[in-house]
Amino acid sequence: MAARAAGMPALVRPLTADAGLIGAALDAGAQGVLCPLVETVADVEACVRAAKYPPAGLRSWGPYRGKFMVEGDYTERSKDWTFLAVQIETRSAMDNLDDILKVEGLDMVLVGPNDLALALTGTRDIRAKVVLDACDQILKKAREASVYTAIFANDIDYARPFAEAGWDIITVGTDMSLLSKSAADCSGVLKS
Repeated sequence: MAARAAGMPALVRPLTADAGLIGAALDAGAQGVLCPLVETVADVEACVRAAKYPPAGLRSWGPYRGKFMVEGDYTERSKDWTFLAVQIETRSAMDNLDDILKVEGLDMVLVGPNDLALALTGTRDIRAKVVLDACDQILKKAREASVYTAIFANDIDYARPFAEAGWDIITVGTDMSLLSKSAADCSGVLKS
């Protein structure tokens, strides 16, 4: 409801890329899902099947709230309205990137640099050259495949080069980190 009131799509990140969780999020009114830890074409195809109605997928009917989010027939409108994103955050996902980006029904890839750094370096060094090179590769290949790109940036300084490079969506922090920083800033003002 808040996303709709703000004129923005609501994307839900299910705990896993489980068909039941994906369907439940969409039935509840989310415009899309962001599936974590996909590594293969088969993983992405399973997400597409879970998010799309037949014949494109296997999603079962039951949009108890979703049907109120669009004008007209929800089943028909959901073909264009429902958005599917997957997270690229493992070495296997990088190895399979070209094929992942070719999966019909995939709209966006999101990079989780923290997990990608762990996978590629064994550390959380999101500024390691191998991690930044992987992000550049993802952006380049996604553009070639006409797939949107998103990245989770831990802070504004990390986000700037990605904005300059032209990433479609950049998330700077989480709701909790942003609220915590704001509260700390207010606390500092009140103490001075």
